[in-house]
Amino acid sequence: MDAHEKILLDQRALDCVHCGLCLPVCPTYRLTGNEAASPRGRIYLMRAFAEKRMEPAVDTIGEVDKCLVCRACETVCPSGVQFGEMMELTRDLVEATPARGGFARRVKRLFFRHVLPHPARVRWLALLLRFYRESGLRFLLQKLGLIELFGAKTVLRDRLLPAIPPLAERVEPPERTAALGQPRGEVGFLVGCVAHELLPGANRASIAVLAENGFAVRCPTSRPCCGALPSHFGDLEAARSLARQTIEAFGEGSDPVVVSSAGCGSAMKEYGRLFAHDPQWAERAKRFAARVVDWNEFLAAKGLVAPQGRLDLKVAYSEPCHLAHAQRISAAPKSLLAAIPGVTLVPFSGSDTCCGAAGLYNVTQPEQSLQLLGQKMEQLKGAAPDLIVTANPGCHLQLRSGASDALPGVEVLHVAELLERSYRAGAKSGDASGAKAS
Repeated sequence: MDAHEKILLDQRALDCVHCGLCLPVCPTYRLTGNEAASPRGRIYLMRAFAEKRMEPAVDTIGEVDKCLVCRACETVCPSGVQFGEMMELTRDLVEATPARGGFARRVKRLFFRHVLPHPARVRWLALLLRFYRESGLRFLLQKLGLIELFGAKTVLRDRLLPAIPPLAERVEPPERTAALGQPRGEVGFLVGCVAHELLPGANRASIAVLAENGFAVRCPTSRPCCGALPSHFGDLEAARSLARQTIEAFGEGSDPVVVSSAGCGSAMKEYGRLFAHDPQWAERAKRFAARVVDWNEFLAAKGLVAPQGRLDLKVAYSEPCHLAHAQRISAAPKSLLAAIPGVTLVPFSGSDTCCGAAGLYNVTQPEQSLQLLGQKMEQLKGAAPDLIVTANPGCHLQLRSGASDALPGVEVLHVAELLERSYRAGAKSGDASGAKAS
């Protein structure tokens, strides 16, 4: 069944009643006020492409490309329209048309099909970007104004380029990390592809906190990529290939597969849908998806071992779209943060709105990405936090970029990193007390 048939036959995709409840929560509609930039406007475009009532053209697929796929519209939709699924199918459909430039298509396919599946190649790419950023080459190009020669979008992309940790920090986690204290079980853990190279500390903290809570953690040595990025950006064939590798890496079994990246977890929980029309993989994908659980969701459900280290901090939690809207998980990370002694969660307007990262959105649509980031930073300024916390790598990097300008000195961390600090502080306090008592 191809994308045309899927969009036409899936009754859920026909349920939009144009009520407009999605308009106030759609980030791109709020930015532009254009109906074509709203969920219901894009549904019209998507169905028109699928039914061959409209040929894809550069201007019409532009509105499809500008969607963040944050899925906030799904949260408020009374009809249950599966907007995210429709968008993924439509992007895959238009990718092969003349409306998509051949160079852009080749670059994406090169990245999705020949870089992401190979951790060593992802590492080399990270090394090259680190060299560009840290060697002085970037400063020189900026000083000479040479980056401007590649266009305004390239200047904005360069502005959003994240800092990349030194190679010494990007060490592979152990294949198996033993549980501490009273053993409570064993879990698989997705290390991931790009996130591990850019935010290795978040992975280490996620594993450490699971171990602290009594869970042995197994990480596949092949370090598979979940396929979320190609799935969101128009290459479902690459997404399925990566998903197969992920399923095989974890193998059959009943142990939970814990994921600390909201975008990855969302994609993996939907593997059943991704392979729904593949008789060879449908059942296996469905079984695997049932094992996938978000890191915050898992610890909140199992009962967190109370952290003892006091951290007197005002913390602003920015909700990742693919956690709050795609997975409908909002309370769990907040409950984990609230369990840390001394932490005060400071609410702020727009905590559940998109920061503009959205996978590769800050690469493909840097102007709107920066506009959304600017809005988020203004909202965070009002909360005046000591620390910003989130639970997705893309959001983490985007917020860190924004905070460096708008909130200097305010650190951005994953939920796991803050919890690990509390456990570590508690252990030091305990050691000091023991030493004093002796």
